[in-house]
Amino acid sequence: MGIPGALLALPLAATIMMLFDELRVEMPGQQEQVEDTQQRAEDARSEVEYERRTAGVPAEQAAAIAVEISDDRRKEENRPVEPPVDEAESPAK
Repeated sequence: MGIPGALLALPLAATIMMLFDELRVEMPGQQEQVEDTQQRAEDARSEVEYERRTAGVPAEQAAAIAVEISDDRRKEENRPVEPPVDEAESPAK
């Protein structure tokens, strides 16, 4: 496509890569990362929770529940992780 094709190639490639990332589609040759597995597990848990809490409720309430679940998950992700305490090193009570 000449010059217009060259100008569109990079934005188009970046868009495709972003879609793969957002849709969590693995690209050929890409290895599954631990973070990806954890993210998928959290997504599945949130979806199950959403389905359980929105069974038979109107759309407005379902939207409010989705926002609540999202806020709870965001708070959980931002909470600092405490390192595990080794009982052999902890002082005796």
